Amino acid sequence: MFRAKGIGLAGQRAGGYIEATGRSICVPHTCRTGFLARPGSASIMLKSRRHYLEYDGASYFVTFRLACRNAADLADGTIAPIIIRALHHFDGERYLLYDYTVMPDHVHLIVKPLPYDGRVQPVGRIMQSIKGWTARQINQLLGRRGPLWQAGRYDRIIRNRHDYEETARYIWTNPVAGGFVEAAELWPWSGTGRALSEAS
Repeated sequence: MFRAKGIGLAGQRAGGYIEATGRSICVPHTCRTGFLARPGSASIMLKSRRHYLEYDGASYFVTFRLACRNAADLADGTIAPIIIRALHHFDGERYLLYDYTVMPDHVHLIVKPLPYDGRVQPVGRIMQSIKGWTARQINQLLGRRGPLWQAGRYDRIIRNRHDYEETARYIWTNPVAGGFVEAAELWPWSGTGRALSEAS
């Protein structure tokens, strides 16, 4: 049984899944090695009326978007490098960065939080750092003010190697699906922070 601080939401392990009462949140709670979650502590965070379930040792597929679609073109040659530099900045220190792509109005990535200052960094804190720094830099570059990114984020736990491979394929082919290039390798704003073999 665990409880999310301050929101009175109780949950329990049942049949290999974590279930939260009141609102269903089900993800496998046992995984093996590497970028997968290991059995152990889980936490639920509530932000913008959304629950975030996090596991120590898990990797996450994360998407964050512009607050307003015409606020900026993230794939612009002066803007995308700012985002990519931010993604790589704490790679190996606060998180492991795997695959990513910067699209015109959103960013996809796979990231695994690492222990830092005595505890595993929450995904929310990692994203707050990335989004905060990039918003300041991009707003300054464009001479604009106000929120650049949508509040919150979409994320989910990577369940196993097959899930990782499918998610990475989705990330890499997103520019092709969007009609921006004919082949994934032609998109200049995709990359890999590190190989999957370095996950463990």
